[in-house]
Amino acid sequence: MSRAIRPATRADAPALGALQMAALLAGYAEFLETTAALPGVAECVSWWRAELAQPDARAWIAERDGNAAGLVSIGPGELRWLCVMPERWGEGTGTALLATAEAQLPREAIAAVPEGCLRVRRLLERRGWAQGDDLGQRAGRVAPEVRYHLRGDA
Repeated sequence: MSRAIRPATRADAPALGALQMAALLAGYAEFLETTAALPGVAECVSWWRAELAQPDARAWIAERDGNAAGLVSIGPGELRWLCVMPERWGEGTGTALLATAEAQLPREAIAAVPEGCLRVRRLLERRGWAQGDDLGQRAGRVAPEVRYHLRGDA
């Protein structure tokens, strides 16, 4: 199996939307009673088209054997999204994507992670991110979140 990580483009929006939805459904099902509040694939695709049209958009897609396997995106000083196809969990795709993002983030970057998303939280902690404050349930979010900080000395 070959894995490649490359910058995402607007043409990747359909693959990113489908990947994000698959990861959200599988990942959030581990801690949400219902996934009814999650967006649909069409909404995710529209969001990615708009996001990737922004001048400061920075996103990467991981591909395994030509298929979308994961994505990561960053904004100014923050990790925005890290999603991996459920069938690719445990293969190092998330770690490789996070390393790609970390190389572009400032040394004191932040991330807001759903409280129950233990898979992502454990990955961040293994990579040197430190848990910060509890953000609670913010408007427009489906679950309470916890802030993480990338340590400057990591």
